[in-house]
Amino acid sequence: ATGIAGGGGFAGGTEQDCNANGVPDSCELAAGTASDCNGNGTLDQCDIAAGSSPDCNGNGIPDSCEEDVSEGLFAEYYASQDGTGLFSNRMVTTIDAQIDFDWGEGAPYDLPSDAFTVAWSGSVRTTDAAGIYEFAIQVDDGVRFWIDGELLVDVWEANFDTQFVSVELDADRSYPMRLEMFELGGSSSCRLSWTPPGGPTEIVPASNLIPYPDRD
Repeated sequence: ATGIAGGGGFAGGTEQDCNANGVPDSCELAAGTASDCNGNGTLDQCDIAAGSSPDCNGNGIPDSCEEDVSEGLFAEYYASQDGTGLFSNRMVTTIDAQIDFDWGEGAPYDLPSDAFTVAWSGSVRTTDAAGIYEFAIQVDDGVRFWIDGELLVDVWEANFDTQFVSVELDADRSYPMRLEMFELGGSSSCRLSWTPPGGPTEIVPASNLIPYPDRD
């Protein structure tokens, strides 16, 4: 195969491999290990590398695909090469509607099942009630959690406990948020729930999540 977005392929040119990783693009798309958010038949990373799809913030998602996305969180999936809990090899970037995952003994996107990290970032939008918001993070293994730049949970070690944190927030306001997790071994999962003032305990809805910390 030839280089990124250079028109290379396998024998006879029948199988495109624009990122030259030895796996046909069609197989990557079918397996969910690569994305083609604009549906043009070329992997997003190859569109970006070729300059045919601008990526002004450098987050690995073409700007055209981000423009109309208003819900969820920006997600980065890494292989933890050279040590546990490291963000050393970013393999996938996407928008996740919610943080509600149970990967069992496996891993998302063909990442190493016993050595990967994930970072979700964006904003959390409160309901029409001000007061104490109770967050619960069920994670296996390590977790860090920020709201409005304040580190509220920092358990970056093997851990199976649900982390609880309460924070006072205004009504109808968006706060920058970031959640990081790492998987050490065995099963893996991560879920972010909340209990708003006077509201039910539930996975934080996609409608209360924004993929960007600053909509401007």
